[in-house]
Amino acid sequence: MKNQKISVIMPAYNTPKNFFKPAIDSILNQKYKNLELIIVDDGSDKNSIHNTVKEYNDERLIYINQGHHGAGEARNIGIQHATGDWIYIMASDDVLDKNCFSVCMNLAKKYDSDIVLFNLVGQPDDKTIEFFNKPVPIFGITNPGDTTQICKRKLIIDNNIKYENFTSCNDLTFTYTILACAEKVVKINQAFYFYNTNVPTQISSNRGTKAKNVFYAFDALKCNLKNKNLFNTYQEQFYKCMLDCVAYELSLIYDNKYKHEFLSILKRKYSIVYKWLFPRKFKWFNKERFDNGTRIIYAFGIKILTYHKHKNFDADVHIFNLDIKKHLAYQKHQDEITQLILGASTGRDGYWPEKASECNLCSSSQGLYQSYNLYKFCSKHSKNLKNVILFFGVFTPGFQLEKTSEAYKSIIYKHLYNIPYAFRLKREYRKFERKVKKYVKNNNIIIDDNYYGQSSHDTFDDSVDVKELVSKHMKNNLRQNNAMSYLDKTIKLCQQNKHNFIIVIPPYRSDYLEHLGSEKVVFDRLYKTIDKYTDVKVLSFLRDKRFKEKDFGDSRHLNETGAKKLTKYINEVIKQGLN
Repeated sequence: MKNQKISVIMPAYNTPKNFFKPAIDSILNQKYKNLELIIVDDGSDKNSIHNTVKEYNDERLIYINQGHHGAGEARNIGIQHATGDWIYIMASDDVLDKNCFSVCMNLAKKYDSDIVLFNLVGQPDDKTIEFFNKPVPIFGITNPGDTTQICKRKLIIDNNIKYENFTSCNDLTFTYTILACAEKVVKINQAFYFYNTNVPTQISSNRGTKAKNVFYAFDALKCNLKNKNLFNTYQEQFYKCMLDCVAYELSLIYDNKYKHEFLSILKRKYSIVYKWLFPRKFKWFNKERFDNGTRIIYAFGIKILTYHKHKNFDADVHIFNLDIKKHLAYQKHQDEITQLILGASTGRDGYWPEKASECNLCSSSQGLYQSYNLYKFCSKHSKNLKNVILFFGVFTPGFQLEKTSEAYKSIIYKHLYNIPYAFRLKREYRKFERKVKKYVKNNNIIIDDNYYGQSSHDTFDDSVDVKELVSKHMKNNLRQNNAMSYLDKTIKLCQQNKHNFIIVIPPYRSDYLEHLGSEKVVFDRLYKTIDKYTDVKVLSFLRDKRFKEKDFGDSRHLNETGAKKLTKYINEVIKQGLN
């Protein structure tokens, strides 16, 4: 097995060089050296792909220009030219961990498997191993993409498995077909693959307009399974896979006309999936269903998606009280403030001011939009301000408060600091908005001279499943939206005002870090954004050994002891000089 060769197929079409080179490097720098990298150029403009390939002097790299025929055909051509024992499909704008092939080949040898599966960054990374005999399940063991699996070339050739040539979903048919045909499959729950979401030419950037391809993909899969007399074996799993994929495609459709057309096709072609997605016992309202004020999607009798129509005001009164206290403290001491701290709850619980010149305005679920506007507000009122400290957490790069179920928290910013909503709030929040406005106006909170914005540190919830939490945070981390543009705006405004700007990556507890990728990967967009600025200081405490278990209230928030320790370290750096 050690001498077996891996053929890596990398279709490429107009991939930006700053994404393309790291993708190539991540393959050529694998610890497992017996491989070939076949780059299939799908007719890119101006020889952009070929010119980058020519920069490499590596005999393992093979370049093929097929003309512009589509990603599916590019994969098929790559497989035809492959000479390896194993096939791996790699996207031209993503990155693979250097240990991936060596780990997978060891597993393939140990379990004599036809396919080795692994995880994306953001999925479980506990290194547990699962083994599957024929019939190998096609539902629930992997995503429908082809970049988290290495399979024997013989399995593909003997079963005459080819890629469909759709503009999206062409890997779906391939992945589920080879799983159904495999005798043995092994999976390691280790995150080797980093999926970039901010590539301008990426198919997924306008995927919602191509959602109907999912039906063509499942039509082809059904045909493949029937031809191999496997459809009866996999019939239930086939529909379960479709339900997951349809729900995903629906989440990317923003045009109501297209969404209704998509649902009409689903109802006509695959009525069983339509019924699972929208049970008849719920009434329809504006193409959405409400049950006791809550929008719900059920699958197989299990509640899989819930949106609260009306939030419980009393549940977060302590958050509003804290924000009001911070605001009143700011008003009282605004002329004394030299240091402003911004960010979400990791900053709220991570920085412990001890004097009036330090003002911590961090709050629960604060996004970059709110941080920028808070700084903009304070820069006009605090004439002695010198340092701006932004806590930048795992979920920060793609987090947009008004787009989450916690959108109601943005109401407090509107009524305390007159920060406009980044996105129009849903109609159901209007009643809640009036209640917040009344509460802010009538709430009489006394601020004593010892209060400068500390968190009460009495609301930790350590019962949360840490794996799920990291996965949830990484979804926001990978979202491609305009959130990072507000980091740019904050930096530029700091430069204009001649304020020092410091970014703090807070520490996380070991059980959180266990499921998190490397700092370079997780904070890739942060470092790329600030690369053009020479006067921005980043203080990373992500895996700082000085923070012990006793310093944390839960997996991502420091307790009072930890907060005072972190505050001391930050201020020591500032005192020594930011240069």
